[in-house]
Amino acid sequence: MSISGFDTSRIIFIFDSCLAGGMNDVAKAGRIVVAGTEENQVGYVLTRGDESSGIFGEGVFSHYFVNEGMLEGLADLYDNIPNIKDVTIEEAFDYAKENIPDYFRRQNPVINAYV
Repeated sequence: MSISGFDTSRIIFIFDSCLAGGMNDVAKAGRIVVAGTEENQVGYVLTRGDESSGIFGEGVFSHYFVNEGMLEGLADLYDNIPNIKDVTIEEAFDYAKENIPDYFRRQNPVINAYV
């Protein structure tokens, strides 16, 4: 399936790799493109994982954006309704950008919304 084949009017693309900010070819109305780096930067690995045990590695941006920000609900800052984790993309992005440790600061996440 090509990227244009999704049967939806809204979709988010999350890229956590080197040069991810250059993924502008998916830009289109109704799409949000979140990248762990600018288009001329390298991304950092937080954990490598272990293929033999099935444990996956993760990038620095993925850890703070997805794992902590969204899945653990730590980015739910704006409305913070008790027992409801309704993290928005913007909340997760802001959380990741703010919480990435200083020694990874050469990695600058970017977000683009196309309406």
